[in-house]
Amino acid sequence: MPSTLVILPDTQNYPKAYPDILTRQAEWIAANAESLNIGAVLHVGDIVDNNEPGQWERAARSLHVLDGVVPYVLAVGNHDVRISYTQERSLFNRDGSLINNYFTVEDARRYSGLGGTFAPGRLENSYSVFSLGGTPYIVFALEWGPRDEVLAWADVVLSAHPDHKAILITDAFTAPDGGWVTPDRFLVSLPAPGDFVPEPSTVNSAAEIWERLIHRHSNVFLVLSGHMGFRGNPHNVRVAAHGGRVIELGTNYQNDPNGGNGWLLLLTFTPDDCLIVEAFSPYLGEYRYDFGTFYHSFRMDLKTGISYPLYP
Repeated sequence: MPSTLVILPDTQNYPKAYPDILTRQAEWIAANAESLNIGAVLHVGDIVDNNEPGQWERAARSLHVLDGVVPYVLAVGNHDVRISYTQERSLFNRDGSLINNYFTVEDARRYSGLGGTFAPGRLENSYSVFSLGGTPYIVFALEWGPRDEVLAWADVVLSAHPDHKAILITDAFTAPDGGWVTPDRFLVSLPAPGDFVPEPSTVNSAAEIWERLIHRHSNVFLVLSGHMGFRGNPHNVRVAAHGGRVIELGTNYQNDPNGGNGWLLLLTFTPDDCLIVEAFSPYLGEYRYDFGTFYHSFRMDLKTGISYPLYP
């Protein structure tokens, strides 16, 4: 039977202005978890728009619908750790997100297969384990522009789980053209060390994450991100040093009407070794097959890495 992962793109606008849409997404996932054989829900980051209690409370109210129904993993994006904002500059705090007040390590262990965290008691950098179609998976949710020490931690954990298929989530990785988010191409999408308080922080771009972590481990096969405005869902297949293929997939609908119109992605792994990516909105009750720079829905042959558009 095919197995499915649900990907939640940047939901930041929903807790701010459209909380019913995020609730609709979560309720639809819960209602269809068994029929679609949903193994987990993966959030690419920017859960809220402003890192303040009201938005986190609304996000938590929606997402806790999934507790005990299907595991879910939350990555932390720049909006989730931003502590001040002006037109000239934003400031961030690696430990400043309020996420831990509304989503606890204890709940993540109980409901979502949390295996461990970089910082004790904090979810900004975590890994979770679960089974999908009888295959063990490990999913890393890493901070925006992760620090050197976070990548070193993830490297050790990955080395200890060579028999798990590995997925990496981080807020900014895939660019609108399917390439990497790097400082020379998309400067505003990555923080500078001095943008962090109370002290500067090391920052790693997509290329550095690839070099220092991804290409070293043959079990990493999928990298998920959001953060930037996309036309379609940009994707690329890159060959690592060990010869394996790594799928890089970006998704973000925050610029659509109603803060994103409830679009999410269904990633279905079929018995014939294909990956079907479908954009679906529980809010609109429809799939999306149109084309921007990339197709919103497509089928990928995992044996070759070649993708084909899906049509209604």
